[in-house]
Amino acid sequence: AINQDLIRDDLPDFFNWRSHKGTDWITPVKYQGNCGSCWAFTACSMMESKINILSNNPDLDIDLSEQYILSCLGLAGTCYGGWVYSALYYIKDESYWGNSINGVVTEDCFYYLNTDDIPCDEKCDNWLETIWRIDNYGTYVTTGNKDLIKQTLIDKGPLGVNLLATDDFINWGLTNHNQYDYYPYTGHVSAVNHAVTLIGYKDDPNIPNGGYWICKNSWGKDFGYGGFFNIEYGALGIDKEIT
Repeated sequence: AINQDLIRDDLPDFFNWRSHKGTDWITPVKYQGNCGSCWAFTACSMMESKINILSNNPDLDIDLSEQYILSCLGLAGTCYGGWVYSALYYIKDESYWGNSINGVVTEDCFYYLNTDDIPCDEKCDNWLETIWRIDNYGTYVTTGNKDLIKQTLIDKGPLGVNLLATDDFINWGLTNHNQYDYYPYTGHVSAVNHAVTLIGYKDDPNIPNGGYWICKNSWGKDFGYGGFFNIEYGALGIDKEIT
């Protein structure tokens, strides 16, 4: 869990894993289709970027299989929804429900088919040779402390966040493609229904809530600017629950 002691006094006003040290550490945007698998895409996106960071190779860009999570880790979630935390839990789980091994295979071993009806046996025969494992993952927390999130983002890498994807937000993202634009805070929300990857932030005193988060979505490159979007601090509940 995020610890108050992690906050440092010299947090930068701007941070983005797409341009950290002049390099892009984020893997390409994907498209989840009409399957409610954003939670699986976010888990894979986090892992892929973390592999780049730990390998000190921003161009490695391992492509992990969301279909493997849907088909082989049945308790993690379905096309009707799931949680990033659950995906990471069962990726690491070595019990029957975690497919008896820590890890997730690569996309070329189990291509995404936009459904959760594909049996796990459809993965490639040499799937054990394509597994990428995780040592640990963060706990599900509830927080409104932006500085804690910023510090964790910088120290640990991209984070999974949840938000309420309203019709207004969807329409905004399909029509606003300026990388400096942001979705504004429109009031408190009491529920969330979509997961995205938090990759950066920008403080701006001219914005009512002090700035915006920078996120990677799984709705293809037509949403936002090439699949990425900015959203004001606090908007749609985005900085209340993170993994």
